[in-house]
Amino acid sequence: MANRLHVLLIEDNEDDALLLVRHLKTSGFDPRVRRVESRTELAEALDQSKWDIVISDYSLPGFDGLTALKIVHDSGIDLPFIIVSGTIGEDVAVDAMRAGAHDYVMKDKLARLGPAVTRELREAEERRARRRAEAAYRSLVESSLQGFVIMQDRRVVFANSAMAQMLGCSVKDLLGRDRDGIDELVHPDDRERVWNRYSNRIAGEPAPDRYEFRLLRVDGEPCWVEISANRIEFEGRPATQATFADVTTRVRRDLEQHAIASAATSLRLADDRSEVASVILDRVLNLLDGKGAALTTLDPETNESVYAYARGAWVEIEGERVTVTKGISGRVFSSGEAYISNDVASDPHLAFPIIAASTKAVVGVPLIAESETLGVLLVGRNRPISQDDIVIVKAIAEMTASALRRITLNEELALSNVELTEAYDSTLEGWARALELRDSDTQGHTRRVTDLTVRLGRKLGLEDEVLVDLRRGALLHDIGKVAIPDHVLRKPGALDEDEWVIMRRHAEYAFEMLSPIAYLRRAIDIPYCHHEQWDGNGYPHGLSGEEIPLAARIFAVVDVWDALLMDRPYRAAWTIEKTVRHMRDLSGIKFDPDIVSVFLEMVGEDSASQTP
Repeated sequence: MANRLHVLLIEDNEDDALLLVRHLKTSGFDPRVRRVESRTELAEALDQSKWDIVISDYSLPGFDGLTALKIVHDSGIDLPFIIVSGTIGEDVAVDAMRAGAHDYVMKDKLARLGPAVTRELREAEERRARRRAEAAYRSLVESSLQGFVIMQDRRVVFANSAMAQMLGCSVKDLLGRDRDGIDELVHPDDRERVWNRYSNRIAGEPAPDRYEFRLLRVDGEPCWVEISANRIEFEGRPATQATFADVTTRVRRDLEQHAIASAATSLRLADDRSEVASVILDRVLNLLDGKGAALTTLDPETNESVYAYARGAWVEIEGERVTVTKGISGRVFSSGEAYISNDVASDPHLAFPIIAASTKAVVGVPLIAESETLGVLLVGRNRPISQDDIVIVKAIAEMTASALRRITLNEELALSNVELTEAYDSTLEGWARALELRDSDTQGHTRRVTDLTVRLGRKLGLEDEVLVDLRRGALLHDIGKVAIPDHVLRKPGALDEDEWVIMRRHAEYAFEMLSPIAYLRRAIDIPYCHHEQWDGNGYPHGLSGEEIPLAARIFAVVDVWDALLMDRPYRAAWTIEKTVRHMRDLSGIKFDPDIVSVFLEMVGEDSASQTP
């Protein structure tokens, strides 16, 4: 069956037109032809109907093929355009091709017409397919939540709206930016690294496909991004194509974790309240981008709240006193709860005008140790305080309260061994809290398994001194994971073999971190060996049976029990019944069977005591 072909024929000679139609039919086409002879007729035909191809005589009275070609081109319609003539020379034909004609056929060689039409129709469809693919790709890029940029010759030649939104500007503001303009959007400390990797990639030299650096929004606010880049050909020349994911929240959380862990260490070394206040106020100002901070304490003799220490814009209120019920600190002290004021100037609890003069928002958190409120930690800044900020301040306040409590006990008992041990343990708890902040999916896990491990150790008849080391080991069981990269530790799906190799090293990292610390050497068995298995298939050394230290054998049972009973992103929590069956199935394989027996007896007693 002949292929139907809609032909717009520009030809003033009817006989020639019939000849062309005959050749098209001979070539297997069923041509539906409209013949035009003037500019007006051509424009009308283009506007009124859809065509598969334009075939044009080169020479017409007052009208030629090049003029017809321009009219078709200006219409914006992509149509194959073939010139047919008996008079043009090769030079004229070349000029026509340069002007946009797709082919030319001499009238004395019309046998070429059919193959030329077939070829041009195929190429036209390929062009349309490419345009459809490009449109779909552009639509996909535009709808992406990640930023997307193409750079060529150190200039932005394409950017999507997500990239503009990330930087707080418009796409128009990004397009055409050269190196100087791009430098305005890259943190000064990262510019050299970014440009070196761009240059290497363009040159075909090795460059990391994925890395992190800091962009600067147009308002000057830093924004951490993870870039994934590769080299492409764009309009026939080398360019780079890159996607940008905003990882500011995650990076800030990492920085917060490190700061909290560092603060915990500093607090352990602090000898007096002044040193504690200096550490904490400096840390909290830095973490929250604060303008002012203060630490209040209670004077029990006068029942006053004393602004014992202040930093930043609030330094003038250091030493001031107010009744314990007055001010934002009084509100926090009396309620025992955190308090946020994001419009401090109109807050009825405001006690000092200097606070409103220097800051727009204030958060206050009680310093509670052993159910006793020791004071209040206050921080102010010019941006609103969020619930995420509260989490950070509470973590610091807990450590501060522990440190203040330790110092009080040290003063009362002359730095007795009991208080020194408490300080050590508060540091361990700080490390554990910082590690859990890094992995939100396991928050509360450390506290639960620590309590359960100590109970199980007591049930097994371990002495108090051993229980102390057992508790410390449980607190630090995953401390080696601080050295595991985020892309492995926080991967939402299953780890591949190479990633498991990295993950399993956390036991060795724990040994390297803890073994130099004398008072933790007896607690190292759990962090180092709790992944060993009774049948010898564990790591890091493949120990089996009683070769595995007792503390590690105890903790392994508790760790798996708690993990299975909690929801995780990749599975729902197991029932107690299912978990009990699983533990029994693994008794004598992964776990010491005697310990499993005692443990299940203990949790069974717990369940029985909770049954009404």
